[in-house]
Amino acid sequence: IYCYNYYYNSEQKAQSAWSKWVFDNAEILNADFKDNWLYIVAQYSDGVYFLKMNFSPKNKESNLDYLFFLDRKVYLDSDNLIYDNLTNTTSFTLPYTPDNELTVLEERGFPLDYIIDDNTVIVEGEYNQLVIGNVYNSTWKLSKIFVRQQSSNGGLKVREGILMLRDINLTYTNSGYFKVKVTPKYSTAITSIFEFTGKITGLISATLEQIPVSDGTFLIPITSKNDEIDIEVINDSYLPSDFLSLEWLGDFIIRGQ
Repeated sequence: IYCYNYYYNSEQKAQSAWSKWVFDNAEILNADFKDNWLYIVAQYSDGVYFLKMNFSPKNKESNLDYLFFLDRKVYLDSDNLIYDNLTNTTSFTLPYTPDNELTVLEERGFPLDYIIDDNTVIVEGEYNQLVIGNVYNSTWKLSKIFVRQQSSNGGLKVREGILMLRDINLTYTNSGYFKVKVTPKYSTAITSIFEFTGKITGLISATLEQIPVSDGTFLIPITSKNDEIDIEVINDSYLPSDFLSLEWLGDFIIRGQ
């Protein structure tokens, strides 16, 4: 599914971007919006399923300030969970046959080990609420960074010259995990990966027995020419990541006047 996002500042379009969502092992048969929900009919290997996505602003879990990002996410409660006192295990039956590795979360967001037999999933311990689904990869590839200047008609134009990037400060909010992949175009053997895990010493995000979700800035060293580097922000976990802005620092050399 291809999505077009745009942002207007007064009456001018300030930003726009295309993105795409890839549904693993599924064929999209139909999709339609009603209110804040997107409803999808999808063909999987074991049958046709009716899926839905909530597009409400600031959507979050009922007992947390953020959302678990999982595909084919299912909420389970005491009506669906079976506790075995003899083995001290909780089991449930999935409403679909999983094609990929599952992620099972308890209500605070901590992942649980499990075993699966056909569509029956078993976890150790007693639980009244669980969330289950598939983790997916979310990738944001940064556009090429330029020095821009005001044009005669009031817009912005790219200024000619050589820009050597040094650092990027990425401003994030309500984020628990992401990583930044920096790849020189002409030497992929020296790709650098910078990982953010949410835990920051001295802040409440570092408290034990809590999922680390925090706000702040993340410094990314670049040291490369602006058009000779690829920068990707990747989230391949179930935790949220939300980005507000970025600032870059570099050396700009004008070729001639």
